[in-house]
Amino acid sequence: MDIINLIITSPEFKETLKDVVNRTIEERQSGVSEPILYTRDQLRRILHLSLPTIDRYTNLGILEAKKVGNRTLYSKESVDKALKEFAVRKYRRA
Repeated sequence: MDIINLIITSPEFKETLKDVVNRTIEERQSGVSEPILYTRDQLRRILHLSLPTIDRYTNLGILEAKKVGNRTLYSKESVDKALKEFAVRKYRRA
């Protein structure tokens, strides 16, 4: 294993560090982010629905699910889309 000695002046180090930090900030702000995924249980708690209801909505195509191994995951975008498209109706009991 070779040992490399690197000599860098303080202004050069500051400029290099500043460039790296700015590039990192730009990459994070560019909108490239990982999607938010919910499990069935998380979705049940968020929407206040039962698991059979979530399964029924998935089978009807109201909610779009993704299978990852044995897990069923729902993206935040697909849940928001379903909530906008399908209005919730509340009925008054007589």
